[in-house]
Amino acid sequence: MRTLSDRSIFLAVVAMALLLFVFQGLTAFLPTYLQTKGMSQQTAALLFGVMFIAGAISQVAAGSAADRFGVKPVLLVVTTIGVVTPAVLTVTSGTVVLAIVVAILGSRMAIAPVTNAYVVGALPEHIEGSAWGFLRTGFFLVGSTGSTFVGYFADADRFDFAFLVLAGLSAVALGLYAMLPDNE
Repeated sequence: MRTLSDRSIFLAVVAMALLLFVFQGLTAFLPTYLQTKGMSQQTAALLFGVMFIAGAISQVAAGSAADRFGVKPVLLVVTTIGVVTPAVLTVTSGTVVLAIVVAILGSRMAIAPVTNAYVVGALPEHIEGSAWGFLRTGFFLVGSTGSTFVGYFADADRFDFAFLVLAGLSAVALGLYAMLPDNE
């Protein structure tokens, strides 16, 4: 039976849980973080919307790329972007540059549908629905704590540190995705 004891499912599930943690931490506080960099509330909110528009576009593009080039290469590219962009945010200033980084940051949203399809496709058919429901619940339980994590450091005036940790967790997920089999 292929479950979490299956190495490829385990790797993808842990990577996805980490990335949902990162996503929740980023999205819960990105507008507030941008305001700490001198941006107005309106501009920060606008860029937050831009991030989601870029995310929607990237999901379609990543799905198409995964069909064409395979899941693993797409996950590696998108997750690499997800490692770099939170770190770059900590050293970036200026509305135009921040707008570009935030738009690129939105592309990390493509990770979820590609990973979801990978995991569902790897699950045995006779338990696919229940196993997927269980795993997805686990993703979101872990992910939901990301905003608390960032909030804790935001309260301590350590936003940059929190975003660097999120970049580091994304790097761990990248390493897990790198260990996926090449043929899936």
